[in-house]
Amino acid sequence: MELNKRAAGGLIFALGLVAGLVGFMTDAYTPTVAVVLMLGIWFIGGAAVAFIKSD
Repeated sequence: MELNKRAAGGLIFALGLVAGLVGFMTDAYTPTVAVVLMLGIWFIGGAAVAFIKSD
């Protein structure tokens, strides 16, 4: 079960990183919005994974 939780955490990290990099490397949105999205995905996603995968 711990492996699935780590994999889900890695997926959340990767999604947040991609959301941030899109904002930093393109003109899709400002870097400030990129940071907010990145941190939001990490915090909310991490809490969701911890809540859903709790034993």
